[in-house]
Amino acid sequence: MLALATRRMLNALITIWLAVTLAFILLRLLPGDAFTARLSLSGASQTQIESRRALLGLDAPLLNQYVSLITNLLQGDLGYSLVSGRKVKEMILEPFGSSLVLAGGAMVVGMVMGASMGVTAALGRSRLSRVSAWLIAFASVSSPIYWTSTLAILLFSVGLKWLPSIGAGAGIRPLILPWLVLGFTVSGGMARLVGTVLNELKDSDFARTARAKGLSQKRITYVHLLRAGAGTIITFIMLQIGFLLSGTVVTEMIFVRPGIGTVLLSAIHDQDFPVVQGVVILSALIYCISITIAEVTAGLLDPRLRMSSL
Repeated sequence: MLALATRRMLNALITIWLAVTLAFILLRLLPGDAFTARLSLSGASQTQIESRRALLGLDAPLLNQYVSLITNLLQGDLGYSLVSGRKVKEMILEPFGSSLVLAGGAMVVGMVMGASMGVTAALGRSRLSRVSAWLIAFASVSSPIYWTSTLAILLFSVGLKWLPSIGAGAGIRPLILPWLVLGFTVSGGMARLVGTVLNELKDSDFARTARAKGLSQKRITYVHLLRAGAGTIITFIMLQIGFLLSGTVVTEMIFVRPGIGTVLLSAIHDQDFPVVQGVVILSALIYCISITIAEVTAGLLDPRLRMSSL
């Protein structure tokens, strides 16, 4: 396990470094920046703009800017916004809790829906139920979030008037519709994976032995089959965290809900380099942590995976 943890830590550092480097290069390829645009709108002369850019180091060679970025990151400093002048760390952490609630709730909804559809698709009593479950899973994977969100708002908010169309506000009620929409989008991949795993394992030797012992199909499915495929399923769930981070951007925009997605969209629009870089670093860090948790958990559940990682 020590070798696994060491290798995962090295991989995490490399992933974060690559994410930061890629973001740095791509953002610098764009013309202009938020600081210059803001000063131009305020009526500042070109000389004043160049002087202020020099004070912030924005006119330095790209290599010097890159070294300065890495040095500050190693000290835990994400810099300051070029638009508001606020610390990037504060701008990201303040709305992070809101996005975490949205993504966490959607993950629970998606896993419950996906597991239910996957079990039905593989072990449903009738052909109609199995085909229907596969079709719903396919629709989930194929439907863009903005399209599903629009239909959900028209049905549950405009038509039935059951739920609010705005995701902001106190209480759980404003979150139900965003949770359902984002969770439904995640559920399709989960359903297909669970269905495939169950189809591969339902005729295995241990499954036949369990049936010969007189165990119920429900117990065989949830205690034996799903446990045998738990490593693969948990890895998939952790990988979905990356998708949820991108999905929250669209969901927060459609349901007018404040969060990290709103901050990222504004920063991209304004070409606020430090804020975009901060969100990229946070996303890479969350991704690395989730993958590490997935590998360790899968190894604990399946000794074969733990031995293969040594």
